[in-house]
Amino acid sequence: KTALIISTLGPARDKQWRENTPTMYDQPMGGIHDPISNLYFYVDMGLKQLRVLKISHRPADNEVVIKSKLRRPTDVALIGSNLYITDSDFEHPCLWVVSVAAVRKRFSAAAIAVADGSDTDTIQKLSLGVGGEVLQEPYGIVADASGSSLYVSDRAGKQLVRVVLSTPTHGCTELVASLSQAPAGIDLVGCESVVLAAG
Repeated sequence: KTALIISTLGPARDKQWRENTPTMYDQPMGGIHDPISNLYFYVDMGLKQLRVLKISHRPADNEVVIKSKLRRPTDVALIGSNLYITDSDFEHPCLWVVSVAAVRKRFSAAAIAVADGSDTDTIQKLSLGVGGEVLQEPYGIVADASGSSLYVSDRAGKQLVRVVLSTPTHGCTELVASLSQAPAGIDLVGCESVVLAAG
């Protein structure tokens, strides 16, 4: 059995329609499947949301999970029971940590579950140690095979940065490579190769 996820990039009708119709999209970006919960998490940059798609035999239900705090979400990665989101907002670029367990508590097949993002058990900023590489426009993100680090493509900085996690909510950054072009999407091939889309 397979699940087909189709993302159509483009604005949803108009502002009022988007606000009153939670299943519409504006600019869906990166996503990832959690095999344990069988949920597919993805970010919508236009609507400034993290959304969750329930994978089932019946038509899937889209539900907004986090819609505040996120300013310009572009990609999401999964390590254990935590989601990591790149927010490439030009004034406040950062990485967010979202507890999958907290999301699952809020997930309901019967109704749209909206978290305001004010409770720290649901979403918080990933604390990056001082003295490391500064992320100017974190765009793509992927977890390494060991689950101890994240690789982040930085478009404005034209660099690939590794975030070494000391705890799920704390880490330090180090430069992996400086690039001649602005990187975008990122993926991990095997255990050692990082693939970047740039331009």
